[in-house]
Amino acid sequence: MFVSKKVERESIKIHSDVIRLVASMNKNYGAMLTIEILFASVQACLAGYQIMVGLENLHSNLLVFFITFIFVWLLPSMICFCGQEIETESENIHRLLHYNSWFQRSPENRKTVFFQMLMMSKPLKLHFRNFIVFNVAQLAGVLQSAYTVMTMMRLFFN
Repeated sequence: MFVSKKVERESIKIHSDVIRLVASMNKNYGAMLTIEILFASVQACLAGYQIMVGLENLHSNLLVFFITFIFVWLLPSMICFCGQEIETESENIHRLLHYNSWFQRSPENRKTVFFQMLMMSKPLKLHFRNFIVFNVAQLAGVLQSAYTVMTMMRLFFN
């Protein structure tokens, strides 16, 4: 398949723009996203505890507690799903670049493909200082921890 030089240049520009965007998001918003997920898990524990107590006592504000619980998890879920999508698509692009027949191309085309492969060799991730990676696995761990704390609160306060 023949790809024009203009399309290749545009592709490289888009790749580099995406890499810069993810790097700037990690630098500027990584700490804020971490704090958001931390506070959301605390709020979810409290709302979940209120739901469990409300179910036992048939509390009149039970619907409010459910809605609060759902909306508390909405933003962290979106953050982690976006991070997962960035990571997955980055790996797909790297795999596609690696498994196309780059070695059969002309030396000039090999150079541009090699440059793209070099840019995508390290998968893009939405993270905070490579300590916390925002993806679905992280969200599942936070949900599991929130559930554990919520059930401990129920056992402790009842």
